[in-house]
Amino acid sequence: MSAIPVNGGNVVRADDLVPTWNNPHAREPGYLRSIISYYGGVEGFVNDNPETGLLSERTVAGLMWLPVGSRQFGVHQHTITEIYIILQGQVESIEPGRRHVAGPMDCLYMPPGAPHAVRTAGDEDVVLLWCHDAQEPLGSSTYFDEDDPRFTADSPSVELVRWEDLEPRSDAPGARVGGTLRSEVVWAGPETGEQPVAPGVGAVNDKITLGCTILPPGNVHVAHAHPFAEHYIVASGRAAVVGDEAPVTVLGPMDYVGFDAGVPHALRAVGYEPLRLITFQESGAGGSATYAAD
Repeated sequence: MSAIPVNGGNVVRADDLVPTWNNPHAREPGYLRSIISYYGGVEGFVNDNPETGLLSERTVAGLMWLPVGSRQFGVHQHTITEIYIILQGQVESIEPGRRHVAGPMDCLYMPPGAPHAVRTAGDEDVVLLWCHDAQEPLGSSTYFDEDDPRFTADSPSVELVRWEDLEPRSDAPGARVGGTLRSEVVWAGPETGEQPVAPGVGAVNDKITLGCTILPPGNVHVAHAHPFAEHYIVASGRAAVVGDEAPVTVLGPMDYVGFDAGVPHALRAVGYEPLRLITFQESGAGGSATYAAD
């Protein structure tokens, strides 16, 4: 099944994406891991599900699953920024001379050239969101042994952004009004603009904004549009894509919906559990959101 057009957006359900096992040694005990891509590049670029997901010209995003006791093979580096958001379980990052432990909703940020890998920590399988801030041709990433002499203390390092250190903001239009209540945090993004990264807490990136919008039960976005593409992944709770279509399309955990630049959209929290939406904006294109109330 391919992406489903819904109220101006494109829905991709995680269950419709067949996991791939194409990364180095991913089928071997100790290194088991599978990947899906909600969207990615055209042929020749990173995209694990080109037939059932979506195509993008700028960014890539998907899920990785690692069972208990598994890790990525060796360490690797990219020509672009790679970001992990831990959705389930705990991981330990592996990089020369450094270690981080990250749990649910924590962020590991790997700038270009940063050697990195992760392994599970604890007794729970790991599910994490991975995303790239730009397209990377296949074969551009490089895998090495952990003790490779080319990695030194001067190599770019992994940044850990902890969920508990992020201060929620509610300064968007309608965010403090019943019915449209919501708060936002930012793991990575520019230092200025509508959703600036918190100084000294988040990771600075001028190409994208990666954050989380939390809607209490019964609340909805104020309908808005951006001059750049915006992608949503449901981290927890359930979401309805608001619009004129019926019946209502409900998204569950790990499902995706994306909106092209200029397309008005809004999501509503369904049921009695708070809705956590990971928001991935291609904000390097610049410009501000336009809200229905503007």
